Amino acid sequence: MNTDMEYTLIRADRKTVGIRIGGGGEIIVRAPRHASRAQIDGIVKKNMGRIEKMRRLALETEDAYAVSSRELCALKRLAAETLLPILDKYSNLTGLVPGRVRIGSAKKRFGSCSSSGSITLSCFLMLYPMAAAEYVAVHELCHLVYMNHSKEFYALVEKHMPDFRAREKLLGREYMKKPSEVPGLEKIELGSHVIR
Repeated sequence: MNTDMEYTLIRADRKTVGIRIGGGGEIIVRAPRHASRAQIDGIVKKNMGRIEKMRRLALETEDAYAVSSRELCALKRLAAETLLPILDKYSNLTGLVPGRVRIGSAKKRFGSCSSSGSITLSCFLMLYPMAAAEYVAVHELCHLVYMNHSKEFYALVEKHMPDFRAREKLLGREYMKKPSEVPGLEKIELGSHVIR
C-alpha cells in the first residue's frame, strides 16, 4: 500500500476532517481551517486502508453505472414515469408532502432530501427491484421530518414501511440489472428514435 497519498484539501468551517472520493477516484479531504497540514496528513495516513477501499468501491460503482447518453435519457424518462407516481403514492399514505421533486442521475446516492423539502431520486433506481425504489421514496419522505439518520428517523421509516430493512438490502449490487434488462426501457422514445 502506498504511504504517500495525494489528495485535494478543502478547508472549511467545520470541526472534523471528512474524506470522500470524487470522480475518477480523486481523494477529497475537507478539514477545519485551524487544522495543521501535519494533523491532516496523519489522519489520511491513519485511514489509508479505508480510503483505498472507498476508492476501489467508487471506481467499481462508476463502471457499474456506465451507460450511454441515450440509455441515461431513457432511464431518466422511465424513472419519471415510474418513480414519481411511487413517491406520490407514499406521500399520500404517509401524509408527508415534499416541496419540489425531481429525477437526477446520482450514482452514489439513490435519493436526497434538502432542508427546503425538495426530494431528488436517482434514475439509477430503475436498475433495482421496485420494492427497493419504494423504500428509497419512503426514506426520503421521512427526511422531511428528520434530517438525520437517528433512531427516531428509522422508527418513522418503520412505521410507514415495516419491512424496510429487507427492502434496503435490495439496493445491493447483486440485485442490480443492466439497462438492457430493465422492463419498459426498450419502449422509451427519445425524439424520433426508440431505444431498442
